[in-house]
Amino acid sequence: MKHLFVFLRYFGVVIIVLFGFTIVVVSIFKDADWSWLNLNTDSKIGAFLRSVGTEQANVIQNFVLFKNKPYKKFEVVTGIQYLSSNTQKIDIQWCYLSSKPNKGNAALRIQLADIDNRGVRIITPFTSKALRQFELTKSVATTLVSTHCRFQ
Repeated sequence: MKHLFVFLRYFGVVIIVLFGFTIVVVSIFKDADWSWLNLNTDSKIGAFLRSVGTEQANVIQNFVLFKNKPYKKFEVVTGIQYLSSNTQKIDIQWCYLSSKPNKGNAALRIQLADIDNRGVRIITPFTSKALRQFELTKSVATTLVSTHCRFQ
């Protein structure tokens, strides 16, 4: 047991010394002059690093656009997810029917369809309980996919 305490004491000292060393190194190099890397010249490495930095700063990654269309007392919502703002390529799309939230109650939602990243449309297998909550039949729910979902 005595050896365990001695080990833990020295281990703690090592951790504290490493932590202190890290703080010192960070504070030394925080305001260091990195011009020796030639990032501001016309070198290939400098030009590449500058271009990557500016492109990435203006790019929005993984964003979604929503399109809504009313249906009776509900709303059909189509979500279209893009990988980045640099491309028009759509990653995935989905469409659902949503109720408006009531006092203290969350909005109800039934998934209508999805389109995967290969462009394949997948109609949701509707449960009878979900259809009853929205006063729908399977036929009407399937028709909503083609009439109200705003897939691209």
